[in-house]
Amino acid sequence: MRASVPTIVPTTAPARSSWFSLGRGLLTLIERMELALQVARERRALRSLDDRALKDLGLTRSDVYRESERPVWDVPPRRSDR
Repeated sequence: MRASVPTIVPTTAPARSSWFSLGRGLLTLIERMELALQVARERRALRSLDDRALKDLGLTRSDVYRESERPVWDVPPRRSDR
């Protein structure tokens, strides 16, 4: 009687899917980091405005202080939905 030899079927689809998921996740992370850094730059620019410019925007110095003290990763929800 002859022993049967198992057939090995290559499974390339899941590997591609895994690499795609990893790449997509990495891209999302990079995009979020870029957005966080952009928001940090905007907060620094806001801090450098004089009181007259802040009044034109409807902001007070305490509003600017509160916003500029937020951590770099604390991005407003409307900005992170991009």
